[in-house]
Amino acid sequence: MLFSILAHIAASIVDGFLVAPILGTQMFQGPEILTGLVSLGLLLPSIAVTVRRLHDVGRSGWWIFLGLLPLIGALVLLYWYVQPSQTGPNRYAA
Repeated sequence: MLFSILAHIAASIVDGFLVAPILGTQMFQGPEILTGLVSLGLLLPSIAVTVRRLHDVGRSGWWIFLGLLPLIGALVLLYWYVQPSQTGPNRYAA
């Protein structure tokens, strides 16, 4: 998460100071091209980390779609994320 946040901050700064003047828009008012590319590049790794965390607590990776439910889904997922990992092998890892 720290890397993701830092990458988004850096991309936003570059977008604001370099890309916006090239496109003729005001700083931090124009399209955030680099920030969008960073988000797209970090999408698959973040999904993989989330599914791995769900497997660590003994849940299927399909539970990630619970996050599509407003508020309740995110709270349930957050609860599972902060649970300690299962000790020993589970059905998702040896």
